[in-house]
Amino acid sequence: MKMLSEGELWDRVRGLEGKTIETIRYHEPVKITQVTHTTVGGFNLKRKKSRSANFDEVYGVYSFLFREKRITSDERGLVPGHPKHRGNGFYILAVLAEAISDQAKIIQKGKAGLKMCSCTA
Repeated sequence: MKMLSEGELWDRVRGLEGKTIETIRYHEPVKITQVTHTTVGGFNLKRKKSRSANFDEVYGVYSFLFREKRITSDERGLVPGHPKHRGNGFYILAVLAEAISDQAKIIQKGKAGLKMCSCTA
């Protein structure tokens, strides 16, 4: 499996606009409200709270995941430039879980996170 380029990953993220995804830890619905050239914005329908992440944050987490083969909620802080706010970290993992569902699967046991796999969409 090859690592996606920045453009390939962002094209997948753009495809999520208007869709409702689910956070990986608490399974809360988040509607992806807008994807620009630099930002992905969402709205947590349960908590009534907006979230956004910039491209560098999303791609940084993806790069770490691809290199290390997994990322858990505890490991997010190891990613250079990753947001320290826990809610945004889970939001980024939820976006990636949907955008790269053919490359990664959700870890449910223990610490929530993602791990690389040879998944089929």
